[in-house]
Amino acid sequence: MKKILFISNGHGEDAIAATIIRDLPKDLSTTAMPLVGEGKAYDELGIEIIGPRKKMPSGGFIYHNSSNLINDLTSGLIGNTVKEIEILRGLKNKFDLVVAVGDIVVIIGAILTKTPFVFIGCAKSDYYDYSYTPWEKWLLKKKAKIVFPRDQLTTDHLKKYGIKAEYLGNPMMDGINITEDLAGIDPGSLVIGFLPGSREDAFVNIEDLVKVAEKIVELRPNDRQIDFVVALADGLDPIEAAKLIPQTLPIKIMQGKFGDILNRSEIIVGLSGTGNEQAVGMGKPLVCFPSGGIQHTLKYAKDKKQLLGDSISLVENNPSIIAQEVWAILKDPIRQEKMIKVGEERMGKRGSSKKIADYICQNLA
Repeated sequence: MKKILFISNGHGEDAIAATIIRDLPKDLSTTAMPLVGEGKAYDELGIEIIGPRKKMPSGGFIYHNSSNLINDLTSGLIGNTVKEIEILRGLKNKFDLVVAVGDIVVIIGAILTKTPFVFIGCAKSDYYDYSYTPWEKWLLKKKAKIVFPRDQLTTDHLKKYGIKAEYLGNPMMDGINITEDLAGIDPGSLVIGFLPGSREDAFVNIEDLVKVAEKIVELRPNDRQIDFVVALADGLDPIEAAKLIPQTLPIKIMQGKFGDILNRSEIIVGLSGTGNEQAVGMGKPLVCFPSGGIQHTLKYAKDKKQLLGDSISLVENNPSIIAQEVWAILKDPIRQEKMIKVGEERMGKRGSSKKIADYICQNLA
């Protein structure tokens, strides 16, 4: 039986890996090593997990500010990293192929295993002011069997450097389950989706989003019913989240309904990472702002604006300004069409996970 190891370094990366694993045949032995966090996306599939599975305070966002790095260091980041390196080095000749999902961290991890590897580059893009460094491109050219970038622009760039790269679409857009069932939502109401993120700072973000909801209701130009729906990640406590919601506001918290919330919402206010990208890929206008949490900082938000272009509107963290922008977009169908078009162009079509899975099966070492 052929053996495959998936290495990923973040919640979104774990989810992408899990989506690809679902499309692999059952006669393959699949193991996962999440380098950041607990790898819960793998647990849902019953995948064997190796590594320490230690949850860090930053959630993997150590580059956003110095305090994130300090908090991780005091929580055992160095010891955790050393342990992971030891495990990766001990995997030589244990697997037929490694699938690395993420950035330079997983590239190095794959190289440490001394196993042929495929790289799925979901973090870097030429839409950013920065993309793959000369060092990363050299490693990919020399070591990777093939690279699957997240967009055509980046793929063309990597090919110019002699890297074997192919754009098959963005696997981030796969695995979004839509049942068209949102209990308690009136068919005629205006649904505004709130994405607070999947990490612990989601609760801080919910507090910000509640203030935005208050202003949106206050500035409502007509009597149309509004329903705000919070897409709460499965690993977060809905009871704690509910304590942050005033009963005077029409805000509903839902888990396991992410795809349905995106599908039903006319606009999204998002403080997520992967979730924001999936929202614009689903053709939803999105408003974002720098929050008080550890992930959606001003720098992070600006980076995402570069990546996603005019599919998102980035405004300051001021509830009145955010609410005004929401209503401005909702009242402007031409702007909505432009945002939708750009979002779909930047994120690509669904179906790439199956294509990547097929490649893996055809090219096992």
